[in-house]
Amino acid sequence: MIPFGMHCEEVALREFRAMIVQENARQIPAGQYLFVECYCDDPECDCRRVFIQVYLQPDAKRIVLSLNYGWESPTYYQNYMVWSAKLARQIAAGCLDPLSPRPAYAADFLRLFRKHALDEAYKARLKRHYALFKASLRRN
Repeated sequence: MIPFGMHCEEVALREFRAMIVQENARQIPAGQYLFVECYCDDPECDCRRVFIQVYLQPDAKRIVLSLNYGWESPTYYQNYMVWSAKLARQIAAGCLDPLSPRPAYAADFLRLFRKHALDEAYKARLKRHYALFKASLRRN
C-alpha cells in the first residue's frame, strides 16, 4: 500500500479528510486526526479498497491507528479476495487493520469514523482517488 500523495500529490494536498475530536468521556485523545489514504500499487489488482493511516496532529509523525475500507459489497470482497464472509463484511463497513497499532480507544475511534467521517461524499472521494491512483500506475 502506497500513500495516495506519492502518485497524485496535488490532489492529495487539496482533497484530504481530517476529523476533530473534542474532549470526551471515552479514552480518545482530543485533537485533529489526519487521514492518509494508501492504495495497492499493483496495477493489475482491482481490490477496490483503501488503507487509511491515522495521525494525530500537530505531531503527525507516528501512526495512531490504521483503518481498512472497501466501497463494494461484502460479496465482492468475499469472491475477489477469497476472504471469509465476516472479514468481507468488516472491510465493506470499515474496520481496524489487524496488523497496525491498536490503542485502547481504537474501537471507539472506529465508531466515530463510521458515523462522522465516512459519509457519502467521502466514500465517493475515496473511490475517485482509487481510480486516479490506479490510472497513474498504468501511466508510469
